[in-house]
Amino acid sequence: MYTEMGTRSGLGRLSHEQCSSPLHHTGRRSDLRHPIRAGRRFASLGESVLTYFGAVGIRATLRPLERAVFSKGYSDKKYRNLIQGGTGAFGNAATRIEAFVASGGAFVYGSYPDIDTLFREQATELDAKRRGAILERIQQLMHEKAIFAPIWEIGDLHGVGPRVADPAIGYVAGYPFSAPYEDVKLKLK
Repeated sequence: MYTEMGTRSGLGRLSHEQCSSPLHHTGRRSDLRHPIRAGRRFASLGESVLTYFGAVGIRATLRPLERAVFSKGYSDKKYRNLIQGGTGAFGNAATRIEAFVASGGAFVYGSYPDIDTLFREQATELDAKRRGAILERIQQLMHEKAIFAPIWEIGDLHGVGPRVADPAIGYVAGYPFSAPYEDVKLKLK
């Protein structure tokens, strides 16, 4: 983390694909002195983030909130500055972009017209390859605009019993659990 961030300006250079939990940031440098709002479930992670921020000169405090309060305030767009959010929502790139990036999404605080245009275009595209290319372009723009700052990557330990032939772990890139479940195979007796 220290080598990737390096300096305060390094926050904007982090890659979106390096982890699974985004840290939303409004883009104003003065905002980096305000509290990080986080669900109580991720409070210990938030403390680690504050340590990393402090190491590169970014002053922030943690304000953990109960899950229901955090979710309601997050979707009602009441929080400003830094928000530590994570999602376990099902779906593909399009459903996550709709919720977190494209204008009108439940957790979108601001949007970019170019991304909104591409999102509407992919929604009506029937050709799967073209739609995939549009979604990749949206993700590239998200990375270039540093909309999200990745702050952690899940590293889970997995135990697989003797009856399991194929646990289907690692089949979905970046997903730390066994999935898709249809690919889990048991050994025949």
